Amino acid sequence: MMAMMREMSANHKWGMISSIQNDQQGRPAWIVASHWMLDMASQNDTATSDTTDRISNVSGFTAMLHMVMLNGSAMHSHKISNFTQVGDATFNGDTNSTTITGRATITLREGPVQNVPTTIEIAQDKVIAISSDPSAAENHFGDTPIYGVVISPEMIEQMMMNYGDMGGMMNSSGGM
Repeated sequence: MMAMMREMSANHKWGMISSIQNDQQGRPAWIVASHWMLDMASQNDTATSDTTDRISNVSGFTAMLHMVMLNGSAMHSHKISNFTQVGDATFNGDTNSTTITGRATITLREGPVQNVPTTIEIAQDKVIAISSDPSAAENHFGDTPIYGVVISPEMIEQMMMNYGDMGGMMNSSGGM
């Protein structure tokens, strides 16, 4: 299973979203949690991907966003899909981050909004920041990016190994 995950990670990145979004007054108001997946051009496609592990051409990006107010009310969901990259991805060697710009469809209460300018930044291959044009998304996600983490096959392997030890951890520490 791990070999398959490593092979899949050559053309995909995925992870979890765990972010706090601000209200119109700039105060923390919403929890956003979920998952995301980024599809990259095939490593065999030398015309559209470079030979390093850097992201150069994104063929798709999807995120399912579950939002709830800090007090537990107003739970609802949004989807970011149909991402189309615009221009080349940029790599910043100083921060070891890649920025991809494009356009996506974002579902809102009134229905899907298409062609929303969206920026995806991946830092150190560990953090993702998703930003959409606030006015195009009706300022729904506040004034900060939506943050999450990049999950590596090694992290999944470690989690799977630790699940076998959960019973022992719970017994030895008196509970989790």
